[in-house]
Amino acid sequence: MDSEQENTEDQSIAKCAEDYAAYMDIESNPSCKNKEIDVEASIDSVLSSLDKFYGMLDMIRTDSTKMTDEVLQNFRAEREKMRLIYKKIDDLEKFIEVIKSDCDSVEKSLKESEAEFGTMGSIKKALEGIRFNFWEKKEVVPPVVPNKAPYTSPNIYNTSDYISSGSNKSGLADEAMSIPD
Repeated sequence: MDSEQENTEDQSIAKCAEDYAAYMDIESNPSCKNKEIDVEASIDSVLSSLDKFYGMLDMIRTDSTKMTDEVLQNFRAEREKMRLIYKKIDDLEKFIEVIKSDCDSVEKSLKESEAEFGTMGSIKKALEGIRFNFWEKKEVVPPVVPNKAPYTSPNIYNTSDYISSGSNKSGLADEAMSIPD
């Protein structure tokens, strides 16, 4: 019985192997023939799409490189222009510091003069000299001005050091500072 059973098993295994081989054989199976055509068409479609995608990536890479080069050149040119503007701003800041310093010294001198001579005192003295009572005689005493050293103006900037009167369109001396138009 063992041999019959082995024969039956061998036959079933052989039959199963034949069925499986037929199932895997795409060319002889008519239902798979259409599927094979569909699979090949899908593969061709995917390959075509990949080719288009690769072409698009290559174009983007080329355009990106070209645009980067153009943008960098423009950026470098603008950077040089901005450096000139920054230099002019720095020069203007220095000029403003000089003017501020000179204005501070003039203001200090003015405060000292006001304290020395008094602005309100002179107005009061002028009003005291006016007689409101005409029948009363009052002797007017001229104001006494103390003998002080003559006024000397503080040393301030000279505009011609910073601004030229030549044919320079901006109007500023090239060696001192220049302002954009």
